[in-house]
Amino acid sequence: MVAQPPPLKWEGYMAEKPAAPGSTLPGAYSSTLAGLREDSLLVLRSEKNVTLNVRNDQGQLTGQLTVGSEGAVFGHSVETPLIQARASEDLKLESPTRALTMEAPRGVEVSAAKGPLKVSGRKDLQLESTEGEILFDANTIQLGSLPLGVYTASPAQASQEQAVYEVCVCPSGKIYLSPAESGSTCQAMSNICLWS
Repeated sequence: MVAQPPPLKWEGYMAEKPAAPGSTLPGAYSSTLAGLREDSLLVLRSEKNVTLNVRNDQGQLTGQLTVGSEGAVFGHSVETPLIQARASEDLKLESPTRALTMEAPRGVEVSAAKGPLKVSGRKDLQLESTEGEILFDANTIQLGSLPLGVYTASPAQASQEQAVYEVCVCPSGKIYLSPAESGSTCQAMSNICLWS
């Protein structure tokens, strides 16, 4: 005989209706929140993960939320006015197998008031503004690991140690460094531009 978990409790309501026979989750409950006010809190307690499924009138799954020791896992889109970590804890948003999209009609703001803000990607990282501009406003802007173009007017100059470089932009928009001299050493036919 499989031991049944204690009944779920929310705002004074009890759900004691076990899931239908054949359920893959032993001791799972199937219940509706009839009579629960729209503005009241829903409190569920469990020693393990809690999963909430939302189904439409045809019984199709339209939303899913799983909360456990690793955080919350959403099966579908989420709309919320605020996502915030507990004090002294990091907040991590990730989509391990698909894309993570944040959108809003009046803007999306991501800020780090007292620490660094890191955005990284395994492949391309794209900043795009369709109607405005992209503004970098800082005391120092560093572009690390830019490719180095090779320009020498004479073989003797190639052996000199270079201390100053100029930033060059290919017609495609790719940026690279070229040794700075009295005149520009950027070349549209640079091997970096040709292979970009």
